[in-house]
Amino acid sequence: MKRTLATISLALGIALSTGVAMAQTPAGGTVVTAGSIEISGRFARASLPNAPVGGAYMTITNTGPNDDRLLGVTTAAGVVDLHEMSMSNGAMSMQMLHDGIVIPAGETIVLAPSGLHMMISPLAAPLEQGETLDMVATFEHAGDVPLTFDILALNARSYPEAEQTK
Repeated sequence: MKRTLATISLALGIALSTGVAMAQTPAGGTVVTAGSIEISGRFARASLPNAPVGGAYMTITNTGPNDDRLLGVTTAAGVVDLHEMSMSNGAMSMQMLHDGIVIPAGETIVLAPSGLHMMISPLAAPLEQGETLDMVATFEHAGDVPLTFDILALNARSYPEAEQTK
């Protein structure tokens, strides 16, 4: 994976100034903690060269006694919308979640392909496997949380298994 010292230093500086903590997992990934919110398994799928959209995914755990809400996500790669895909009468449909995603107290919400996800559109440039994507997630209570997403294969379904088990 290509990561520059400047990118890592910038992320660390933002994290320290916003009260965000990062912990290394056994698989070499990171769990980012902001207040009672823990974010792991962050990845985006590589995109085709001229694809106008990309997808990003993560696992969010709320360890606190109160609900929180993912209000939105920003990135220089394009506009990020929160979406949900679901089956209705045998057909898959997708809807934008204008009110964000509630993260109930003591629960885990998984953003994954064919379910809750972040759609980036239009892409400023293709998402290339092996690169990373910087984003900022905004929560109602946890605030702004800087995140780095690994860009995996075009058909990736989840972050590598070892990362999910922490």
